Amino acid sequence: MNVSLTPVLENYIQTKVDSGLYASASEVIRAGLRALREQDLESAIDAGIDKGLADSAAGRVMFSDECFDQLKDRLTRKYS
Repeated sequence: MNVSLTPVLENYIQTKVDSGLYASASEVIRAGLRALREQDLESAIDAGIDKGLADSAAGRVMFSDECFDQLKDRLTRKYS
């Protein structure tokens, strides 16, 4: 895979390698991608929490026993 970077980003990566924190440019890129992935996952979790809170505020809720019973029924039908 080839990736084109701006000179500013190339210098940033080289600075990280020169600092001794990373052994190679590839390590810097991998660390950046891991951070981006984590940020995406956190955004997805936040969106789910926001949806749940909105559902709750709108009265779209059920008791936990009812929820677990529905899940159990679905799983029983799927795997039986």
